[in-house]
Amino acid sequence: MKITIPIRTSSCPHCGGPLTPHADDDYLYGSPIQTCPKCGKQYLDKHYHEAEIDGFHETDVSNKAVGKEVLIFGACALVLGLLNVLSFFTGRIRPALLLFFILAVVVLFSSLKKAAKVVTGVRKKELEKERRASAERLANRDYARTLKELGYTVPEKYL
Repeated sequence: MKITIPIRTSSCPHCGGPLTPHADDDYLYGSPIQTCPKCGKQYLDKHYHEAEIDGFHETDVSNKAVGKEVLIFGACALVLGLLNVLSFFTGRIRPALLLFFILAVVVLFSSLKKAAKVVTGVRKKELEKERRASAERLANRDYARTLKELGYTVPEKYL
């Protein structure tokens, strides 16, 4: 079974030039107004969300975030255990096995770090900082109007 993460490579709506690829399920915070590196015109990147308008993604504010990271942690721990057993019985570590081991350790620590941020409240502080930055951007009426002109749903109070 092959696991893939669908990556959407998009192109500029003005010139057709390539834009930064994103995973289909990316939910990023920040200004949805992006500038094409090729033609310099602005476009709306649907992966970015104004936190003040859209709020936060469910996985960022619920215990599901911790649960997901715990599952990833458990899967990596299992893989590391299996790799250890495999290397014990084969008597040697192959380069591909070593590479997979290193990758599993990196993912293991990354998931542990993310879960710790949620549990300790650090993630909540990061999200609040992003919400304040969003509110500051939206306080600029020209920015809010540009956002609306590009197709983003902007409540009247910001216009």
